[in-house]
This record gives sequence, C-alpha cells and structure tokens, in this order.
Amino acid sequence: MLKSTLIAKCLYQNRMVSSISIGESAVKSIFEEYFPGHDFNKWNTKLPPAVSTRILKATERASTIRVNYFIKDLWEL
Repeated sequence: MLKSTLIAKCLYQNRMVSSISIGESAVKSIFEEYFPGHDFNKWNTKLPPAVSTRILKATERASTIRVNYFIKDLWEL
C-alpha cells in the first residue's frame, strides 16, 4: 500500500474524510504545504502489508490524526 493511501485509510476509518480518494488528495496537499522542495512521488512509496495493517489497527478510533507528523513518521519506511 502506498504511504498516502495508508494515511487516507486511517483518516477514512475514523470518519475524518468522506472517501479514500479525498484523503489521498488531502495528504498530497499537506505534503506540499509542510515539505516544500521535497518530491511527493519519491516519498510516496509502497509499504509492506504487515506495516500497513499494524498502523491501521493502531489508529483505530483515533480522535486526532496530524497528517504532517504522520508523513514525517513514514519518511524512512
């Protein structure tokens, strides 16, 4: 799963966005705002399925998801 899709799914499962595609667009916009000069497509790599599943479970019922920090946390994965 792509990093942007993972974040979008986390947002969607917690009803913070109305669709995964809207979440993916939001992730890209936030990336461009907080990380100017960095390449979104270079950052947006695939994650191993086990990592994606673990993160989705860990963010269930989250009341807040700070996308800019989430992006930063996934940078080295």
